[in-house]
Amino acid sequence: FDFVHHQALNNVPVLLAATGGSDRHALIIDHQLRPLFGFFQALSLPIGVYATEADFTDYRITSPQLLERIERAVEAAVLSLHPTVQPNASAA
Repeated sequence: FDFVHHQALNNVPVLLAATGGSDRHALIIDHQLRPLFGFFQALSLPIGVYATEADFTDYRITSPQLLERIERAVEAAVLSLHPTVQPNASAA
């Protein structure tokens, strides 16, 4: 980010996601990434996605909980990009 212009992400919607070795690192989204993208004046979505090694098998997502969080985050992202689009009612 040292080479990113400070206005390059102004008003750009951003879905924050991170991985780490354990659940102990889950706060990186709110304590590190959210302030960083706030500095760049990006529009960080209120939902973030964090995953650990346990959520993957052979580099593929195998955790149903993680897949559900990703789905919720994508729905929020779609709504922020296209506010007139309604989420899939059958997914609820």
